[in-house]
Amino acid sequence: MTILQLSALSLSFEGVPVFQDVSASMGTSSRVGVVGPNGAGKTSLIRVVLGQIVPDNGGVSWVKKPRIGYVPQVFPFGAGETPLALAGHAHAETLGRFGVGRSLWDTPVESLSGGERTRLCLSHGFQGGPRGPHS
Repeated sequence: MTILQLSALSLSFEGVPVFQDVSASMGTSSRVGVVGPNGAGKTSLIRVVLGQIVPDNGGVSWVKKPRIGYVPQVFPFGAGETPLALAGHAHAETLGRFGVGRSLWDTPVESLSGGERTRLCLSHGFQGGPRGPHS
């Protein structure tokens, strides 16, 4: 069953084409990778699919409203924030499920490794797309 349909998507910034006429479909059991060199428009395409950018042409159609997890290229944490402060005491167990151990809960996010920050993003549920955060 198809859950995502991209139809003739085109996007440009300040008149410079980022991608043109991209069409694809994704089924319920599909696993998709977006691969290309730096500057090829991979992140822009993902942001169009998530509804964060409106394409110049074409459309994105979701058959079902999925829950989408997305880890951005730039981590959206403020200076001095800690994993526990971000998760809150009521949801602290979520940190552990994503590999952010108790020894890191009071560590400022800027001191965490890239992998630890990625796991924190996943545990915190940074999401985008048709249903928005924490849908």
